[in-house]
Amino acid sequence: MGGNDFSIKIKHVVFNYAGFAIILAFVAAGTRNTLQAAMAEAALMTGLERNSDIVLMAAYAPLFNRPGWSQWTPDLIWFDNARVYGTPSYHVQKLFNENLGDVVIPSKLTDENLEVIGYWFKSLYHVCEYDRETENLIIKIVNPWPEEKEVRVEIGEQLEIKGQAEVILMTSDSVFDENTFQNPNKVLSKKYDLSGLSNEFTFTFAENSITILRLKAVGL
Repeated sequence: MGGNDFSIKIKHVVFNYAGFAIILAFVAAGTRNTLQAAMAEAALMTGLERNSDIVLMAAYAPLFNRPGWSQWTPDLIWFDNARVYGTPSYHVQKLFNENLGDVVIPSKLTDENLEVIGYWFKSLYHVCEYDRETENLIIKIVNPWPEEKEVRVEIGEQLEIKGQAEVILMTSDSVFDENTFQNPNKVLSKKYDLSGLSNEFTFTFAENSITILRLKAVGL
């Protein structure tokens, strides 16, 4: 899929719900802590945040593992007597925690369903939030596919984008890449800045990636 096959429409709407609170425990994907597993967990977490009016909390488990004393995998943090490293799953949890908004902004991703060998998947997984303290619109996108996706982002007039944005990108050469004691920083996020943005812009999300856009925005 190429060109402007996808678009996100973001607007400000307030909903009121009354219902049950949900606590989700033992969130983990796969049997190893690869980038692929981290993307699956991030995709799930976008859904949890989109429904944070009823999802009270979620917890990753298991948390720690030590070589030679392992009962199972995956685990969030690995250690021995002298060393410790965070897995890609750890860095996803950290990124989502550090980039959490005060309010979820309703949004819609068009043309988002994709059929693969008879099963239907989302082409991209996303959530949009607003952080009042930093006046940032936070857009989290997971692209779990081996091709980049060009997306047209359209933000409603209730928010005014001030032009500046920070991009946080987590990806690697292979979806099977993982951190190790020998290479603890193989899968990490990187940051860079963008400028000249407005309420409508096009952004290309890298293949096999987790991306967080923090856009300076006022109006809420």
